[in-house]
Amino acid sequence: MEYYGTPSSQFVPRALFVFLFFLSIAIPFVPILLFIQRPWWTFGILAACLVFSISSLTEARSRPARPVTNLERFLVVVASLFGNSAIAFVAAWGFILVKVLASWLAWSSLFMRILWGVAIADVCFFLLSALLTAGPALLEAFFPKTGVGNASLFPGFAWPKVAWQSVAGVLTIVLLAYLGRVAWPYAYLAIILVLMIVSAPVSTAFDRQKVRTTASPPPLEAIKALLNASGYVIAERLQTGEVALDRLIAVFDLVAHKEGHALAIVFKTSASGVDAAVASTSASKSISSEYPTSEGERDKPLTWTVASSLRTAIWAIYKGAEKQKVKMASIQPLLILFGRTADASLVEFCKSESIGLVVLPETAPLEGIAKGQFSPEQMRMFAREYLELNLDSYVMQQAPPGLATESPA
Repeated sequence: MEYYGTPSSQFVPRALFVFLFFLSIAIPFVPILLFIQRPWWTFGILAACLVFSISSLTEARSRPARPVTNLERFLVVVASLFGNSAIAFVAAWGFILVKVLASWLAWSSLFMRILWGVAIADVCFFLLSALLTAGPALLEAFFPKTGVGNASLFPGFAWPKVAWQSVAGVLTIVLLAYLGRVAWPYAYLAIILVLMIVSAPVSTAFDRQKVRTTASPPPLEAIKALLNASGYVIAERLQTGEVALDRLIAVFDLVAHKEGHALAIVFKTSASGVDAAVASTSASKSISSEYPTSEGERDKPLTWTVASSLRTAIWAIYKGAEKQKVKMASIQPLLILFGRTADASLVEFCKSESIGLVVLPETAPLEGIAKGQFSPEQMRMFAREYLELNLDSYVMQQAPPGLATESPA
């Protein structure tokens, strides 16, 4: 049963989603309305935002809201301004081209009136495009469908880092708006351009983190398939509702449970395929360390530090499971390596901390497993062989010495 929470606890984040949806659309498109001398159309934009935001929320009616900080709320809107400003900029230039062409004709001519209508339709068309693209991005940020915990949406960003850029951008926009009022109507186009420039780095960081949190390499999909074939249930969305705790358990890639016993899994792989795209980013130190970019880093054995936070983070999963009405009597942390090796410090640390350590052989038919090309019995055999699972009980077959799953006191 998925945890949803009381109506009052769900109303505030949904109302905030609607408000931020308004901002992400209205801010870049209001300058266009001033440019085409249609300021009253702003109310039409707000009405359209209300319809589309409510429509988006219906898709997430069963999803609990993601706890976010005020800085993340601000940066999500700034990130969305980049795409919406780009759409608005294209719409404005389409309007200008039609207007220039129409200026060669007499206002009374039928053809000019048709062109003027086409120019207005151009703005409306691109406004609709912005509405359709803004909803999914904001929805996934505030109401994610899958994932363990809630990793930071903008790792490495802090108020001191964005404060002066924000102030400079706002002052520039105010100055351009003033010029647009007294001397230069086309300053409104410059406002949209400034919005794009100011929001570009934030949008880039946001896109990188979305790839990081949504990337699911084929080996990880194979692990999910093996767990499902072994009778485990994958917790598609697991969070506590508290920012600090959700940041803590976001270290895990997936949590699976069976008969009250759970596996909290961290997956480490070489930078290839989907991971290579993530590895090429530099949004944060955590991304670059988890997805090594150079060949030398990929060949370097993993040290004990990759597992140092797992045992600490386990206890927070209990609270998340309680929120989702899922009974977990014990949780076993499990570190799975594919294309990576473990050095002696990692092996010793996992033994001393009762953390499962599995190194998948590169000859394992993970692609075929992920695509379901094997029978259920073969899948269970692979689960025993590769994940060292004993399907007759919840413990691992080849558990490290001193293994003892824990329950919260």
